[in-house]
Amino acid sequence: MHAILAQFGLSDETRVPVLPAAPLIERVWLANPWPIVILLIVLAAATFVVLNARGRAVRGLAIAAAFLLAAVGAYVTSMLVETDREAISSATRELVRATAAADRAALGELLSDDLSMRVTRVPRSADKSETIALIERLVAGQYGVSGATVLECQATLDGPRLGRTHVRVRTTSQVGVLPSWWRIDWVLEDDRSWRARRIEALWIPGVPNPGG
Repeated sequence: MHAILAQFGLSDETRVPVLPAAPLIERVWLANPWPIVILLIVLAAATFVVLNARGRAVRGLAIAAAFLLAAVGAYVTSMLVETDREAISSATRELVRATAAADRAALGELLSDDLSMRVTRVPRSADKSETIALIERLVAGQYGVSGATVLECQATLDGPRLGRTHVRVRTTSQVGVLPSWWRIDWVLEDDRSWRARRIEALWIPGVPNPGG
């Protein structure tokens, strides 16, 4: 059944490219520090047990304390430092929320003034204000969107001030529940805010060329 649907472009999500993963050091130190934190705690406990058994409890305690301090430092650093990938992932989730809610103010903050849209039935000449007006008309009016959930979000960096996300969204509306994949190109503007400069539909069930 899946193969039959894929022939008509109804379920073949495999054509959506997977974005490169973050560097290993960023993933294990900033994005997900728990493996390092747990390892340091285990090393602290093991060191103290071994040295205490050898009659060197004071030295074991000192080394264990150093490991524990390193674990705390790793955790605190990950909480305080937001990487660019994390920033555009958060911005992507907020953009999905703002779009589903037709939140004009939030959309105005998240969309770049030189926004470019690549979505079927949306004129490529549409500027930022026209795009927001179209979202309001379609989301709040024609389709009656009641919510949207981010199912997956991938992020990569294309340059010092350029980022890109691929996001899988499940939208609930009056016409039913619809999954879709989107590409969003982000630019870090002068006020240090990431804004969407290009939005392209990558996959929508039943739409052969969703990017227009």
